[in-house]
Amino acid sequence: MNVAHNVGASLAPPEHAIVEIDDHDLIEPGALDTVRKALADGADYVFGWYKQAAIITGPRGGRYIEPWPWVKPTYELFGFTAERMGDGGAGMRAIRRSIWNRLGGWDVNKWPSGDRDLAKRVEGVTAEIVCLPQYLCEVLIDPDGISATYKGEPLPEMAT
Repeated sequence: MNVAHNVGASLAPPEHAIVEIDDHDLIEPGALDTVRKALADGADYVFGWYKQAAIITGPRGGRYIEPWPWVKPTYELFGFTAERMGDGGAGMRAIRRSIWNRLGGWDVNKWPSGDRDLAKRVEGVTAEIVCLPQYLCEVLIDPDGISATYKGEPLPEMAT
């Protein structure tokens, strides 16, 4: 997964920031404009609030979407490094290209949670991290999705 992130990011024009949107993130209207403004105002790494829902398979095999609590994280200095952010960095994220280049992109040896690892490394270079107080996306949790598997096998926390 992180190899794919790095390949895609490396193909983006160098003057642009990189926005990470996972296969299960549904962008809210206006979210890209809000992230673009935060970067223009000096942020190096941006994330925000997110809605969440899960795809559930019922007893008869039918699938339905179950709303889960919406998440309104706030950022505290070095919160990712101290493991105090929980899933606060989930959802849509953006990083200034110069910071991404400096860090060498996503670590291809980190799985799962390469995004959390990147956030920790962003903190290590004292970049300006901003949590936007608005919903940027809906995170759709799908136990059968690519983000819930590793090499085709369910992640331990997703196994039933």
